[in-house]
Amino acid sequence: MASQSAADPGERRQLLACGLSHKTAPVELREQVAFDPALAAALLAKLREEPGGIEGALVSTCNRVELYVRGPVSARLQERAERLLAQFRPVFLGAHDEGKTFVHEDEEAARHLFRVASGLESAVLGEAQVLGQVKEAHRSALAAETAGAYLDRLFQTAVSTGKRVRAETDLGAGAASIGSAAVELATRIFGRLTDRTVLLLGAGENGLLTARLLAERRVGRILIANRTLEKAARVAEELGGRAVPWEEIPAALALADVVIGSTGAPDPVLDKATIERAASRRSNRPTLFIDIAVPRDIDPAAGRLDSSFLYNIDDLTRVVDQNLAGRAKHIPRAERIVDEELARFRGWEADSEIVPVIQALQRHFEDALVRASERQKRQFTDEEWPRVEVFVRSLIKKILHQPITRLKDPEPNGVPRNLRIEVLRDLFGFGENASTERPHAGAPRVEPGKEEAPEKDSDRHEG
Repeated sequence: MASQSAADPGERRQLLACGLSHKTAPVELREQVAFDPALAAALLAKLREEPGGIEGALVSTCNRVELYVRGPVSARLQERAERLLAQFRPVFLGAHDEGKTFVHEDEEAARHLFRVASGLESAVLGEAQVLGQVKEAHRSALAAETAGAYLDRLFQTAVSTGKRVRAETDLGAGAASIGSAAVELATRIFGRLTDRTVLLLGAGENGLLTARLLAERRVGRILIANRTLEKAARVAEELGGRAVPWEEIPAALALADVVIGSTGAPDPVLDKATIERAASRRSNRPTLFIDIAVPRDIDPAAGRLDSSFLYNIDDLTRVVDQNLAGRAKHIPRAERIVDEELARFRGWEADSEIVPVIQALQRHFEDALVRASERQKRQFTDEEWPRVEVFVRSLIKKILHQPITRLKDPEPNGVPRNLRIEVLRDLFGFGENASTERPHAGAPRVEPGKEEAPEKDSDRHEG
């Protein structure tokens, strides 16, 4: 766990999130700040060496680099977090100076993480991949021993928030990218894809992404044709497919159930006549043509053939736009889930925050009463003294019962609990020299959500 050796349990601790995202910085900057797993592990190892009991976790994706840290308010968390990021990615300093970074504190930092895990902060609203990335950030922080009880609970709640949003809303429903829209169409037309053959023409970005998505769906076979056979072979190796020489496209076309055009050629690669001949060899079984290329790879006239389904990039874009518009309707419900989970987390946090203050308060009173009674110890026999100790502990419980009960109440008489905690810290100096020792064995212990009731008079030993 994160080192707590120099942490003062009486001092208020702060949560902070700092970094940059697609909302604050362009891709050219984000790619310079991105952390691969090895570099992220190195950053967490460095963070673990920091004094002050600072916890930390790093979320790094293609759309964001966000460092979450928690430590004492006096630890200058923002300065230290930004310095740490800049130590590994010097360009971060320039990004900060140019206003391309962000900082969230306490509740807003937790809310931001929950929104990230839910897909509400994603470039593509509701995308699911980010939830796995938040899980990985959590696992990495635990492995690096930089996540204590607080960050562990924070990330657990973030993941459960993301799962709830996906289970209880349609925020992630429908294809939200050109590639996923193409896969959605293929599934709609053919159902299972495990016995289907895909032919990829060229290796453009969208075409390659679509082929990868189809491979993830365990499509039966992938054929890759490219003007450069070596490049086709590299793509085939990645996708677990087979490279096809460019001149053998007509033969491959007769085998293909799904054809993806992504060459970037100036003129169509497949004309209507070529497609008709292939359809005849296929006994006119249906073929889905997905033309993602601009200029187009497939003769538009092919769409008029009975056995052909032809969709170009504009068709797919309309599918995506419709799906995203549908997703947007579910934002209010997703936001309510975030609010609910945040309130639940804040309740846990508040209970956890008051425990060290209550324990410090108990120690303060016990030490004072024990010192006072010790001065009178010689007036009691060895048999009587244990009863005196029991009486002292009972008296402490009685004195502190009402203050502790009111301290646990979120807002008695409209006074926020955090303000009452700060007043206690100030009055008794818990944030300055509060002991880090464990309470005396006889001191009453308080755990989150558990109230220590005073002893009844009948329970108190007389003496």
